[in-house]
Amino acid sequence: MKTLKNALLVVSAVSGIGLASTPAAAVNIILRPDSTFSNSPNGAAALFAFQKAANYWNQTLSGASGMQNININVSFASLAPNILGSTRSYAYDVSAASVYQSLAANAGGALDASAVNSLVPLTAAGGIGYRRAPGLDGTLTGGGLNITTGSVFDNNDSYNNRYLYANGANLKALGYDVGNSAIDANITFSSNFAFDFDPTDGISVGTEDFTAVAVHELGHALGFVSGSDYYDYYGGKGPGAGETGINWDNESVLSVLDLFRRSANGGASGFDPATGERYIQLDPNRNALFTVDGVNPFNGDGSYSQFATGRYNGDGDQTSHWKEGTGYYDQNNCFIPSPQQVGVMDPSSGYCQLGIVTSNDLAAFDAIGYNLKFDILKNKGYEFSSADIFRLAGLAGVPEPSTWAMMIMGFGFIGGALRVRARQPKVRFAG
Repeated sequence: MKTLKNALLVVSAVSGIGLASTPAAAVNIILRPDSTFSNSPNGAAALFAFQKAANYWNQTLSGASGMQNININVSFASLAPNILGSTRSYAYDVSAASVYQSLAANAGGALDASAVNSLVPLTAAGGIGYRRAPGLDGTLTGGGLNITTGSVFDNNDSYNNRYLYANGANLKALGYDVGNSAIDANITFSSNFAFDFDPTDGISVGTEDFTAVAVHELGHALGFVSGSDYYDYYGGKGPGAGETGINWDNESVLSVLDLFRRSANGGASGFDPATGERYIQLDPNRNALFTVDGVNPFNGDGSYSQFATGRYNGDGDQTSHWKEGTGYYDQNNCFIPSPQQVGVMDPSSGYCQLGIVTSNDLAAFDAIGYNLKFDILKNKGYEFSSADIFRLAGLAGVPEPSTWAMMIMGFGFIGGALRVRARQPKVRFAG
């Protein structure tokens, strides 16, 4: 039985679904490092690089008028092998109709207009139809997940059709009242790797680009996530496959980004005959692409934006990423991407590799409710390296310890008014 309700309110009034934009407010990411930064030999350098990474997003993205602060806890810890960083975001159930209204109200440019126009039409009950894995018995309401039989079209107006499970930071950008001091994500960096904390002189042999990893993990916190990861985790070869008692018709799964995660197939399996657009595709191990018009992949004439298909049942990478690009290693074991990486939200980073934010990345954030200072449709060749990010003037804020202690007390009060799902692993995760 569904026990969680949409407890969020919209800060600014949203009327209709017209494309009239609201005044934008700059994104304000505030970092809250714990003692692992001060205890780390490179803690000061790491925090400075992290502030530079957050400063890039602050200067690049804006949200709805009155947008609340985005608060991120950051720490170091020993993570699993080959994991550079991990992000666990707080997310909330919110009605699809409300998200549609907010996307339209905050639309601020040509890409937004296209994205809003391409949204899958809601049913009379406010539901979104999408393709997903069926239950073990082949039905939509059956327990467990059957990954092997092929995706089914789910449009029965159950809870999973009528509600999204959206990151708090993303909702703040759309104008929701999540709480100005509410924590939006916990980001942990691996203490098992050697990092280069200053990318302006290149990334040293045998090290990883810390600034790029920080930009990447912040991207997850801001909303670059997919509910397809849950189907991947609980189905087929996933570690949660033994959990057969979940009725997925009663579970909100769709993220805001998933509204633009469409099937890469052609014909009847890829296109909805009712709309002429591609189906939303959340079944793991099914090719999916990012599109802002419902049909054509963004950057289809270049390094186009296809999504990963699943860590356990797909291509080996979490679906909350672009699809892994190709490349090779040189004599120093430095990774040379070829062709250019799809974007900073790629699933991995190689030794000596400089991270690069591309137009694919920014188009995704533009589509899910953030606004940019320029028209990304006219700048599809956009690239901004971690070295460029490091050189940008400014730093994201870090509160004084006494101020942070006061905010923790305040958060306890606010958190009681907002019900965040605590079930595990129903938090956003990213390697």
